[in-house]
Amino acid sequence: MVDYLSKLESLKDKVQKGKSFSESLGGKKNYREIINFRNLQRYKEVHHENFDIKDYSKNLLRKYELGDKKKPSNVDEKEDALLVGSRLFQVSAETNNPEMALDAIKMYELLGKSNRKSVKKRFMRVLQSSDKISPEVYNKAKEYFEKCAKEEKSKGGLEGKITGIFGLLFLAGIFFSSSNITGNAIGISQNSMNFFGIGLMLLAVVGFFIYRKMNQ
Repeated sequence: MVDYLSKLESLKDKVQKGKSFSESLGGKKNYREIINFRNLQRYKEVHHENFDIKDYSKNLLRKYELGDKKKPSNVDEKEDALLVGSRLFQVSAETNNPEMALDAIKMYELLGKSNRKSVKKRFMRVLQSSDKISPEVYNKAKEYFEKCAKEEKSKGGLEGKITGIFGLLFLAGIFFSSSNITGNAIGISQNSMNFFGIGLMLLAVVGFFIYRKMNQ
């Protein structure tokens, strides 16, 4: 397990007081005017050089914060939030702006994916590559990694149990495919038992990899 809190602690020398990045660009905007965004050709639009990902993401976050819907519900909304979050990480690294990475974290939180290894890794890379980090960003990053560490600790026992179940399925598959005792006792042919055993092993392997993929 990567200790992101220790990594964050090593970046304290980058913390500098002063105006935040967004304030230095011209002050805060009023995002209470909720805009309905279209999802046409989202990838090309979001990655276009003239697309203002910063303003779009702020409005999108406000839309869920102030609207009746508190998080993306349908496929288009979820894909859009995922795409915006990924793009925010990319632009924050390119522009040396860790505050945009915080908005990316918020996008992934809406999707329930903020504790993924890939998300934590991208966020830490942005922080490490930044020339300076405001105290506000540092404190929010610390809160985020502390929350992730707490969730991982509580999830550790469950993850061990799930891994154990897949392991037992695999062992059961080996037993059924290599022994003819059980088949003879219940009147089932050895070929059928072999197929059953192989099926259990495949179920265990595929299920394990799907579970690991979903938690990356």
